[in-house]
Amino acid sequence: MKHTLQTLLILFALIASTAITPASARLLTDLSPDEPVRIECQYYGTGAVVTGQLHGTTALLYYLAGNTTADDGWWYVRAEGDGYVMTNAATGQYMTYSNERIEGVQKGITLTAQSRGAESQWLFEAQSDGTYRIHSVAAPDQYFNQRVDGTYLLGTYAAEEGLNERFTLYDRQGRTVTPQASTRPVALNQLLDKLSVSMGDQVARTAVYDAWQEAYLLPIDTLLRHGGELSLTFSPTYAAGTVSQGYTLTLAGQSPDEATHTVTLNHPTCATPYVLQLKDADGQVVASGALQLTYLPVVDLRVDDERYLNGTTYTSGSLRVVDAMDETPDTMLTAAFRYRGVTAQRMDKKALAVKLYDASGSSLDHSFFGLRDDNNWILDAMAVDAACMRNRVSFDLWNDFAAPPYYKADEKKALTGTRGRFVEVVFNGRYLGLYCMTEKLDRKQLKLKKYKEAKGSKPAEIHGLLYKTGDWSYEVLMGHEVDQDYYPGHAPAGYSNRLGQEEWRGYEQSYPDAMDEAVDWEPMWSGVNFVATSSQTDFDTSVKERFDYATLRDYYLFIELMLATDNHGKNVFWYVYDKQNEKYGTRLGIAPWDLDGTWGGRWDGSTTICSPEQDFDSFLWQREHGQLTLYTKLAKSQTIDWYGDLKARYAQLRRTYFSEQSLTNRFATYATLFADSHADAREQSRWAGYIFYESDHSDLQGAVSYICQWIDKRLATMDAKYGYDPDATDITSPVDRPAFYVSGGSHSLTIYAQQPGTMTLYTADGRQARTVTLCEGRNVVTNLSPAVYIVAGTKVVVLP
Repeated sequence: MKHTLQTLLILFALIASTAITPASARLLTDLSPDEPVRIECQYYGTGAVVTGQLHGTTALLYYLAGNTTADDGWWYVRAEGDGYVMTNAATGQYMTYSNERIEGVQKGITLTAQSRGAESQWLFEAQSDGTYRIHSVAAPDQYFNQRVDGTYLLGTYAAEEGLNERFTLYDRQGRTVTPQASTRPVALNQLLDKLSVSMGDQVARTAVYDAWQEAYLLPIDTLLRHGGELSLTFSPTYAAGTVSQGYTLTLAGQSPDEATHTVTLNHPTCATPYVLQLKDADGQVVASGALQLTYLPVVDLRVDDERYLNGTTYTSGSLRVVDAMDETPDTMLTAAFRYRGVTAQRMDKKALAVKLYDASGSSLDHSFFGLRDDNNWILDAMAVDAACMRNRVSFDLWNDFAAPPYYKADEKKALTGTRGRFVEVVFNGRYLGLYCMTEKLDRKQLKLKKYKEAKGSKPAEIHGLLYKTGDWSYEVLMGHEVDQDYYPGHAPAGYSNRLGQEEWRGYEQSYPDAMDEAVDWEPMWSGVNFVATSSQTDFDTSVKERFDYATLRDYYLFIELMLATDNHGKNVFWYVYDKQNEKYGTRLGIAPWDLDGTWGGRWDGSTTICSPEQDFDSFLWQREHGQLTLYTKLAKSQTIDWYGDLKARYAQLRRTYFSEQSLTNRFATYATLFADSHADAREQSRWAGYIFYESDHSDLQGAVSYICQWIDKRLATMDAKYGYDPDATDITSPVDRPAFYVSGGSHSLTIYAQQPGTMTLYTADGRQARTVTLCEGRNVVTNLSPAVYIVAGTKVVVLP
């Protein structure tokens, strides 16, 4: 599919509909090896690729916009090996591919004194507009990519086909090198506007074309993971002007059944793509492509102009979520996007915030995966997490075990954590990788009471409040400075309730809208002031009135279990349900956020200092800015048995949600899903060579194995601290059952039986949940509530 420059260039006279006159065009093959060319990027227009060292920048390769005369803006392009080498006319250095990526210096291309064979060889792909896309011979998926983030650095990335990946070559007389129109066989996506696929009697799904893999991605039912038949009916929508009469779409060499119009795959696999061919009435292949199956939903994300995508304002576009488990048609929705997260924005693989709109431009609430109806969604890139699941598993665990918020009696649907699904994202037609699409943690998720606007003579009323911590400070740590084990006892800094004052000392007011509705820092300031300045006696007397004690206790055990490195002050939500409610007042509850730096991994992706045998409080003081003063004072209390409460709660959780099998099963379940879908392999291939701080995505399954081994040692450390004996208290049940393999799913269990029989399912606390009749082989038990179940002596987690 790739062409060398020799096969792409022909005489200009043979090219139709070009804006370049014959007098101004010449062929690269006609150029003398001693005649250099200037490389101009279409994104910036006039300018040249130069060496950064001659222009006061750290970037090895730099784009000098507006300058076409710089001495180092000229490159000799000479045939060598399987491609071309490019040497700088001023320095004699070779452009050479390197998978080393150093922020602000190089990303995929380095400069070398000598040619390094295939690593210094490049291929030129001619485009119909007269430009080239240039990629490495050594790493064919790595294309020249001119950075548009203000660094002007030239690097390589997996192809995205934006203007920043299109280049024009000029000689010293300003003449262009003119490419030949492609003569490659027609790709199927060039003839199709859309490929709809029906699976059995289900509603048709849209197969999403991915130019990176040159294949259509199609989600299929997860029940097919262990075998079965997949019957597909194709309904292609042809591009305007395409003559399609008599065309037939075949899959893996199979033509559709004349009666059912379906193609059937026995034991379908996601391991390799299936060949798609479009044949005419004579059976001749008109176009070809591929169909890549996956068990994960696919998010088709499009941005009108990706040059304007940033971390501050939203860029318009559209979004389609294709989910095999959804009973409604997948619809392309109007959407807008921005990059999210302070740290996440520094990653090459970026997280995205999503807003949905209707045709009139008003906010549109929409539910995905059976989750809440909302117009705000998050696409979490999980860049610093080598396992790509720590955040999701952590929230799943929190949602399952954490004590409900103090106002649960009034808001039965309140959740203090997010829910989400793993998806594969295609961005502007190119694969972006494995993501987790999640709800937001906001007023709606927590069911906080709404702000009431002023009406007539009635003033506005502030009810629910939500604060998020995003940085470290005396106020965020509630009584000591960063890294200082000293408690001066002074009040926190003052605040302003002026509209627009959405930040205070590392906190951000997330609700109400601080720009348009109201600002109220008093409840948060008062809570911090109480912890920082109260005597131990006053603290012991009033802390349970000011804070939600049950969730504080569970949150401490939660972050202690995970050895969380960035969540003991920062990355926390504090909330007030309704300050106008006399029963609750301004009591503060706690909810987690950004849980990537957990389970043996640090916030930067490293694992070297996160050994599981460490005492949590000591670890925080030695490595991570010190413990939250609120927890320090609870530990010092003379009237509150903090250790006793933790010990009793830990023993309860250790038998259920904190059991080794329950915890490791959460990771193993997702890891198996990734492996069965081969989404892990695609993620690894897409981001090969990229370093995210101290982490990479080169071995997702290996990263999960590390976590599971880490959990075993971490539980031993926790058991010793809280005096827990797993042998004396663990739940057991008979194992002489016909099942030999059990796995958990969403509201379901899959049981493989050696022989027919019956089996009783128990909840983790020993209650009988259901008795099921098993046939030999695979059995799916559905409509189960999310929980930990005991099946033939094995603890299995049923997910939401």
